[in-house]
Amino acid sequence: MDLGLAGKRALVTGASSGLGFAVAQEYLQEGAEVVICGRREDVLNAAVADLSQYGTCNGTVADLNTPDGIDHILTMADAHMGGVDVLCMSTGGSWL
Repeated sequence: MDLGLAGKRALVTGASSGLGFAVAQEYLQEGAEVVICGRREDVLNAAVADLSQYGTCNGTVADLNTPDGIDHILTMADAHMGGVDVLCMSTGGSWL
């Protein structure tokens, strides 16, 4: 399926496992560059290693229940990709 994501920059939150991981994988297979975040460094690092086989994937540990965590993922996405074209919020709970 062509989702029109080739060359796009995607930020996927909560992507170290589950639905967020699957979304990040699909975006990468479609040709997007991806930054993911999660709360547990060990799980996040394993996810980045797994996802990197499909394309350019970077990850950062962030708790999106805090304003600092939100600022951190946006700064990270800007540093690695120069901005974000696609945002997929796959975190549990409410934080806004």
